[in-house]
Amino acid sequence: MQVGFPNLNLMFEVNDIAFTIFDIPIYWYGLLFVIAYIISLILINKNDGIYNIKVQDVILTSSVAIFFGIVGARLYYVLFNLEYYSNNISEIINIRNGGLAIYGGLILGLVSVYVMSKILKFNFLDMLDCIVPYVAISQCIGRIGNFINVEAYGYQTDVFWKMRIFTGEAFLDVHPTFLYEMIITLSIFIILYVRRNRRSFKGQPLLIYLTIYSIARFIIEYFRSDSLMLGMFKASQVLSLVIFIICLFILIYKWINNRRTVESN
Repeated sequence: MQVGFPNLNLMFEVNDIAFTIFDIPIYWYGLLFVIAYIISLILINKNDGIYNIKVQDVILTSSVAIFFGIVGARLYYVLFNLEYYSNNISEIINIRNGGLAIYGGLILGLVSVYVMSKILKFNFLDMLDCIVPYVAISQCIGRIGNFINVEAYGYQTDVFWKMRIFTGEAFLDVHPTFLYEMIITLSIFIILYVRRNRRSFKGQPLLIYLTIYSIARFIIEYFRSDSLMLGMFKASQVLSLVIFIICLFILIYKWINNRRTVESN
């Protein structure tokens, strides 16, 4: 399939299959998840012991969280496309060409980290603060898969950075919404990684991630053409707004409380 950025004189022929092993196709979407995980592990290993979290606990917990995160992301997507999947049951487990919703992954991923915190006896918030920068960079890398699959793009547009896709019948110029999210998640990763040793309270990195990502996702959803719907509203916008309000309130409360503590001393 052809996809590119005409105003930058960039056009590509993309294939969702990276390579084959014994005639078994290896899809870019899955391969990029593996690449993101390896990069995250390398960076985590360089910061062993941060927030008193052991790297072996991170590896075990993140492996469990990734598995359940994928399950959650798929379930979330399927639930919002129930009419289709109720008539195509076998397609529910077919994620080779995408069909994962990040909020579903975050929800079930958080639950799995909490369960692991009870099993391995580490602090739940410390672990989340430890791994959340790598969640952001993994999202960034994963969005490349959306480009290769030619999905998660937006409405037609004529902006300079428009993306041109071939639908099989004609070329369309659309918002590259996957690229918007790549830029946001990369920025979040840089912010959190640079200030990883300057945490003011437990949960601060997590709250920063959720606050920035939720408001960015709320805005990006305005341009998405494939949004999951909750009645007449876009589901991700509703959830993003709720998360943003809650997290911003907590951050402001913590900031005011910390200032009062400093002033009283």
